[in-house]
Amino acid sequence: MKRGLSIILLSLFTFVIPLAQGAQQKSGTEPQSVKAPQSMPTVDQILDRYVEAIGGKTALSKLTSRITKMTLEIQDSEITVGLESYAQAPNKQVHIGQIKVGDAIVFEISRGFNGRVGWSLNLTEGGFRELDGTELATEKRDAEFYRDLKLKELYPKMVRTGEVEVGGHLAYCIEATPREGHPEKWYFDLQTGLLVRVDSMSETVSKGQVPNETYYEDYREVDGIKLPFTIRQPGSKGIYKIHEVKHNLPIEEAKFKNPGAAFEALSTFKVRRSGQPVAERGVLYLSLESTGDQIAVRAELDGKKIFHLLDNRAEMTRGLRALYLLLQGEEATKAELNPLLEKFGAMFFTPITEMLDAAAEIQFIIPGKFLLFPLDLLHFKGRPLFLQKPVTFSFERLESGPFPFSPPGAALIIEDKALNPQRCCQILKDVLPSSSYYSLEEMNLAKLSSEQSADLLLISTHGYVGHTQIDYIQMGKERLQAEHLTHLSPKLVWMDACSMGASASFIQSFRERGTKFYLGPLVSNEAGNSSTKTIAYFFERLKAGDTPSRALFFTRRKLYEVFGEKAGFAKLLFRAFPFRVYLLN
Repeated sequence: MKRGLSIILLSLFTFVIPLAQGAQQKSGTEPQSVKAPQSMPTVDQILDRYVEAIGGKTALSKLTSRITKMTLEIQDSEITVGLESYAQAPNKQVHIGQIKVGDAIVFEISRGFNGRVGWSLNLTEGGFRELDGTELATEKRDAEFYRDLKLKELYPKMVRTGEVEVGGHLAYCIEATPREGHPEKWYFDLQTGLLVRVDSMSETVSKGQVPNETYYEDYREVDGIKLPFTIRQPGSKGIYKIHEVKHNLPIEEAKFKNPGAAFEALSTFKVRRSGQPVAERGVLYLSLESTGDQIAVRAELDGKKIFHLLDNRAEMTRGLRALYLLLQGEEATKAELNPLLEKFGAMFFTPITEMLDAAAEIQFIIPGKFLLFPLDLLHFKGRPLFLQKPVTFSFERLESGPFPFSPPGAALIIEDKALNPQRCCQILKDVLPSSSYYSLEEMNLAKLSSEQSADLLLISTHGYVGHTQIDYIQMGKERLQAEHLTHLSPKLVWMDACSMGASASFIQSFRERGTKFYLGPLVSNEAGNSSTKTIAYFFERLKAGDTPSRALFFTRRKLYEVFGEKAGFAKLLFRAFPFRVYLLN
């Protein structure tokens, strides 16, 4: 299902928000050139006629906001998307959608620009990401509320290429090149002057550049201007049907709020403490920062420091996100994964080879926007880093240290028995007799709210990250969100739930409550089997006196050895790699 959705939704939200409006054309075929008449209008004349055709400058200038409700239907599938679009002058725009398979809502998506930040929130692209490069430039142009009146400003280079036939209608073609981004071809109906088709190029995380043909059909006049009520993209089999358009209504500012605020909080929140933490001997601190079009890597080990820059940040972040998406399934091959692991590993680690060799442990200090990057999976000297060194992740330099896994400490354990049939969570109850244990059927949100804080919190059930703008854990028919756990202040949190190691909201919530260690899978993890073994191995090592980072190091190496590549390399990573440990306070 995940891969199917990824393919179908690759071009979701990549349609051109009208230059505006289109004529009723019914063809998805390549436009055919026809002989131009002796008198051909200029680019300026075509664009001026277009503005008049959609209602004129005066009518367009009277508008200050637009709320559009529509449905996207994917042909030959059970998938439909309910979409709402909010646009406000001068340059704010957001599209919010609910993906449905049959009658069930699977997840939510959004894409927008709020005058400062552009973003995409889409599970098939790995969840939330800030746009940059040509994607950001495109989103900025589309967010221009008076775009139709500013075409020559937004696209400084325009060339009229003649007349072409689009679905049996003659149309003037203009090739327009923006200041940043790919050229587009616009087709304007000879008879009506309206836009009938746009050929453009979109950027996707996993497929790179994808060509799009977009057709604008079924105009209807709304408040003195004409808008297309049908938008087709034959290549993706998508048909957008507009149901309602309203102008000049107030739009609450919250609609344009960047859904990546939780990721930003990871970078801006600072732990209250006196003085700077002492650099621990043997720990290699690798601090990553975005600086313009580069990623800065600062390495420090026992007083020695190295600084190096990685060029083309946009390309690197796109590649690391593509790697993250490959890890979400079990179908990727070694041939697909290893070149990426080798390539990015060499970029990050080659300049600091001697420091990596000498380090006893590694602490990655990352900005929130790098949360999804599987940095400890990258290859160092031909092998994944997580198999060679204990690794922690943090958002500022912190002292690590042990976790006392012994009485009188206590744990709060909530477990879906179906996911861990071997009852491996019982080890916590055996070591910490004062612990409280609940099966999933015995727990609900009301009961959880009355629970007292424990030193250790372990929840083992299904997790959902990036499906909606709020991450959650499934608790029967209820959704457990980060806000439901704010009354607890555990020292160590173990989330045995898919992708909860990538949940900025859960991580930040526990960070604010003073939690020191947070562990969860970065990507989907296996129910039972390797998940059960992960819990058993980790807490056995914690019981033996290992720090959380060393206990996880032992656990992942053991899993890698136990499972091997018998079921394939991606399956091995699915079982051995997912969990990571965050140092929060």
